[in-house]
Amino acid sequence: MTFKLTIATTLLLLSISLFGQTPTPQDCLGAIPVCQTVIYEPVPGTNEGNYPNEIDASNSCVSSEDNSIWYTFTANTKGNLNFVITPDD
Repeated sequence: MTFKLTIATTLLLLSISLFGQTPTPQDCLGAIPVCQTVIYEPVPGTNEGNYPNEIDASNSCVSSEDNSIWYTFTANTKGNLNFVITPDD
């Protein structure tokens, strides 16, 4: 009986880990790498992605994550970072 329970528990845990959520650009884990001078995102974010509430409201200027898209980059040198956000409409 204990052996069958151990096998059943192992199979259950394996099946749960195999069906994890895939990160999207709306999730920090699925951030789009910025490798170009100009980035254009024609499809706006909707909702929160597969990992909701990635922003901690206690140490952020926003209370929740709504319709976000995450980007990532690595600065090669120190200095100022400037960017311009231009909406389509």
